[in-house]
Amino acid sequence: MHLQRNPAVWFFLASLVLSVAVMWELIVPLSVGATLAYVSERPIDWAARRLKREGRGARALLAMGFVALVILVVLVPLGIALYVAARDLVRLVTSRDADDWTELLARGTELAATQLARFGVELAPTELAAKVRALAVANAGRVGVWVGSLLSTTPAALFHSIVVLLTWVTLAVEGKEARDRVLPRLLPWERERETIRAVTAEVIQSTIVANLAVSALQAFAMSLVLLSLGVPRAFVWGVLTFFLSFVPVIGTAPIILGAAAYLVAHGRLGAAIAALVFGVLAASLDNVLRPLFLRGSSVELGFLWVLVALIGGVALFGLPGVILGPLAFSLTVASLRALEALEREPRPEAPG
Repeated sequence: MHLQRNPAVWFFLASLVLSVAVMWELIVPLSVGATLAYVSERPIDWAARRLKREGRGARALLAMGFVALVILVVLVPLGIALYVAARDLVRLVTSRDADDWTELLARGTELAATQLARFGVELAPTELAAKVRALAVANAGRVGVWVGSLLSTTPAALFHSIVVLLTWVTLAVEGKEARDRVLPRLLPWERERETIRAVTAEVIQSTIVANLAVSALQAFAMSLVLLSLGVPRAFVWGVLTFFLSFVPVIGTAPIILGAAAYLVAHGRLGAAIAALVFGVLAASLDNVLRPLFLRGSSVELGFLWVLVALIGGVALFGLPGVILGPLAFSLTVASLRALEALEREPRPEAPG
């Protein structure tokens, strides 16, 4: 492709850049929908072949059916778990008056001060209680701000959800054809284009498998721990843990803190401490298991680099960074290997 001699190519590239600029504010929901569509292509292709309905209309119906099935399987359990969790939390808060919470705080700080004294840390229970109250007030204000911002962004979140669904269905039907038409114009080098295609597919699949596996392990462990500690509806909290574990930074902390609050409210301070210890261990295992699962690929990033890619990707891009971080590192390694292979190829001898 001779770019200098083909004004149509430059016109296409300029139009593409303008289009990206126009849709930049929706880049996150569009990226999420495109990723889901890419992952959905294989099962939709399989269903189309089985049903012998491979036309565009049939694929559109299959795509809508597949998306509806995924939403039913994911959103219904999540909605039920959120409803039950919110209802139980409201009951917990309203079941005790201020005097009960003051008494529980006094007992908890006295026990904590006794345990700290064993390690040589002298802290009066009243002083510790004052610090806990100050921390609770500060965090209550933050929670209030967070809830307010969440409620204010609800219309935008609903709109973005609609964009995700529309992108998911549309690209599940037309995504492969669009890639075949656009990518050769953006990357006229076949070898590099194939590298990007292979690495992107592998990273997306590995990331999804890793997240599902780690989330399932966390949900199973959380259900067992809460059940052993006597927390009611442990299975519901386990289901909620599965979905919350996909959220960066926050993760399963609300479940652990809620369980600890329930146990403290019922006078079981030792069990509450055990729940908090398990929460710390679960967070640590999360940071270890995800990179381990992501290492099993042909690119073979080291554990350190997978961990850096995950943390840096989330810090830079937010939730999409879970995929974009490892993808950037994997493309770097794959392109380096391709360059080394090219350098090892025998060069043609100079004439004469």
